[in-house]
Amino acid sequence: MATIPDWTSLPDNLVRQIGDCFMAANDLDYYMDFRAVCQDWRSNTDNPKDKKKDGPEDPRFHPSKWVLLERHEDVDAITLVNVNTGRFLCKNIALLLRYIFLGATGGGLILLGEKEFPFKACVLNPFTGSITHFKARMPLGGIRTVVVTTSPMMVFVSHKANGCIMWADQNSEYFQEFRARYPDEPMCMTSFAGNVYFTNRQGSILSFVVDGATKERSAQTISLTTIISSPNPTQHSYYLVESGGELLRVTGPGHHTPGQCMVHKVDTMRMILEPVSTINNHALFVSYIKCFSVTANKFHTTVDGNCIYVADEFKMEHSTIGGCLRPFTLAQVFVDYCKAIQTSERSLMLDSDGEYYSDSETDESSSEHNENEHGGWQILYAVYLKI
Repeated sequence: MATIPDWTSLPDNLVRQIGDCFMAANDLDYYMDFRAVCQDWRSNTDNPKDKKKDGPEDPRFHPSKWVLLERHEDVDAITLVNVNTGRFLCKNIALLLRYIFLGATGGGLILLGEKEFPFKACVLNPFTGSITHFKARMPLGGIRTVVVTTSPMMVFVSHKANGCIMWADQNSEYFQEFRARYPDEPMCMTSFAGNVYFTNRQGSILSFVVDGATKERSAQTISLTTIISSPNPTQHSYYLVESGGELLRVTGPGHHTPGQCMVHKVDTMRMILEPVSTINNHALFVSYIKCFSVTANKFHTTVDGNCIYVADEFKMEHSTIGGCLRPFTLAQVFVDYCKAIQTSERSLMLDSDGEYYSDSETDESSSEHNENEHGGWQILYAVYLKI
């Protein structure tokens, strides 16, 4: 009779190496399952839940390579995909039903809001179950993009309609706010190397810097400033995306340059743009709402490498894919994700008495507007561009 190996007796250094491999791939669900096997494996791997009460979680355990593709209202299930390994994950999180879902970061953290007064914001790690609470009331009404940074933990949100940027840290009593008028309002927002970056309609790059002589970074000591000016005409579309450890600015097709696309590396240290001739085995999916990069060969033949997929509602003259009730390719699923705001809860607002109401009640066109933005697997069109 064959002897069943005692896996719990693995050498301590080997246990640590296996845990490190899961962490390197950002397979945090595997890491948590690995630790749950036995006491010996737990004692030889770091515990993500070792943190001070109400303090931020160790950022090593934050999801950074996951995209939250789908979430249905009134259901605790979400679907995520690891953009580097191509692995899909369906996960049930009962905690979601106790909060208002506001959005998710490009890495996989989830921004929630309390359902009762004072309606504070909080950040959920869907892999470790850790939830970080904020003092500030949750931002509502048309959230387009969510970014979370660490040291200290701060939440940044952009609004779809007015180009407004809001941010808060755990000590903030309310969200700070930045507004700019056309064509200078921030359009596309992403995180990179611990900071937050934007591009406006003219292609300039903006970022947050610490004000004055203070060296302490907080929601009160940072402000948005232009780090790279670009006086280009506004007939192009500009997007920011982190890919392969670099921050890229994608210039989409213009009215006079259909079918063309340019990519520049954003050198945040020297504050210059450098032309890029190839993105190798990566594929970029970009829109004003979300941008992300995937390792193309991890998705077999469904996604082309060295390719940019653009979902831009302002360029209907390009090739279109319309009337699709369900996606036919994985690339179409990703394009749909790029342009979809993930939940109708985005339309909730708070009145002066702290009661919820929907902004659709005051907007006759909102039902059609929400149907297009909410996704529902209906793809308006996509432009596929080879570099």
